[in-house]
Amino acid sequence: MAASEPRPRRRATPWQVVKAVASGFLGVRSSRKDDEVELRPVQIIIVGILGAALFVAILLLLVNFILSRIGTGA
Repeated sequence: MAASEPRPRRRATPWQVVKAVASGFLGVRSSRKDDEVELRPVQIIIVGILGAALFVAILLLLVNFILSRIGTGA
Protein backbone atom coordinates (compact mmCIF):
# COMPACT_ATOMS: atom_id res chain seq x y z
CA MET A 1 0.00 0.00 0.00
CA ALA A 2 1.57 3.26 -1.14
CA ALA A 3 1.41 6.28 1.11
CA SER A 4 0.74 8.61 -1.81
CA GLU A 5 -2.60 7.03 -2.78
CA PRO A 6 -5.36 9.64 -2.52
CA ARG A 7 -8.17 8.78 -0.18
CA PRO A 8 -11.66 8.93 -1.68
CA ARG A 9 -13.37 12.25 -0.99
CA ARG A 10 -16.84 12.15 0.49
CA ARG A 11 -19.65 14.60 -0.21
CA ALA A 12 -19.84 17.65 1.97
CA THR A 13 -22.70 18.04 4.42
CA PRO A 14 -24.68 21.30 4.30
CA TRP A 15 -22.97 22.43 7.52
CA GLN A 16 -19.52 21.84 5.97
CA VAL A 17 -20.53 23.92 2.94
CA VAL A 18 -21.71 26.75 5.21
CA LYS A 19 -18.44 26.61 7.17
CA ALA A 20 -16.39 26.68 3.96
CA VAL A 21 -18.28 29.69 2.59
CA ALA A 22 -18.13 31.51 5.95
CA SER A 23 -14.38 30.98 6.13
CA GLY A 24 -14.16 32.39 2.61
CA PHE A 25 -16.18 35.46 3.63
CA LEU A 26 -13.86 36.01 6.60
CA GLY A 27 -10.71 35.28 4.62
CA VAL A 28 -9.42 32.51 6.85
CA ARG A 29 -8.38 29.03 5.83
CA SER A 30 -10.53 26.17 7.01
CA SER A 31 -9.10 23.20 8.86
CA ARG A 32 -7.33 20.38 7.05
CA LYS A 33 -10.20 18.00 7.87
CA ASP A 34 -12.58 20.12 5.78
CA ASP A 35 -10.29 19.75 2.76
CA GLU A 36 -11.14 16.05 2.60
CA VAL A 37 -14.72 16.65 1.47
CA GLU A 38 -15.95 17.37 -2.04
CA LEU A 39 -17.58 20.76 -2.49
CA ARG A 40 -19.51 21.29 -5.68
CA PRO A 41 -19.54 24.77 -7.25
CA VAL A 42 -23.36 24.88 -7.22
CA GLN A 43 -23.38 24.31 -3.44
CA ILE A 44 -20.87 27.11 -2.89
CA ILE A 45 -22.72 29.56 -5.15
CA ILE A 46 -26.11 28.94 -3.51
CA VAL A 47 -24.78 29.20 0.05
CA GLY A 48 -22.71 32.26 -0.93
CA ILE A 49 -25.73 34.09 -2.34
CA LEU A 50 -27.84 33.20 0.70
CA GLY A 51 -25.04 34.30 3.04
CA ALA A 52 -24.62 37.62 1.24
CA ALA A 53 -28.38 38.24 1.29
CA LEU A 54 -28.50 37.45 5.00
CA PHE A 55 -25.59 39.83 5.64
CA VAL A 56 -27.30 42.67 3.73
CA ALA A 57 -30.61 42.02 5.51
CA ILE A 58 -28.93 42.17 8.93
CA LEU A 59 -27.18 45.42 8.00
CA LEU A 60 -30.46 46.97 6.82
CA LEU A 61 -32.25 45.93 10.01
CA LEU A 62 -29.41 47.32 12.12
CA VAL A 63 -29.42 50.67 10.29
CA ASN A 64 -33.22 50.95 10.53
CA PHE A 65 -33.07 50.13 14.25
CA ILE A 66 -30.39 52.75 14.90
CA LEU A 67 -32.19 55.40 12.87
CA SER A 68 -35.47 54.75 14.66
CA ARG A 69 -33.74 55.16 18.06
CA ILE A 70 -31.98 58.43 17.27
CA GLY A 71 -34.80 59.83 15.13
CA THR A 72 -34.46 61.56 11.82
CA GLY A 73 -34.59 65.29 12.46
CA ALA A 74 -35.57 66.13 8.89
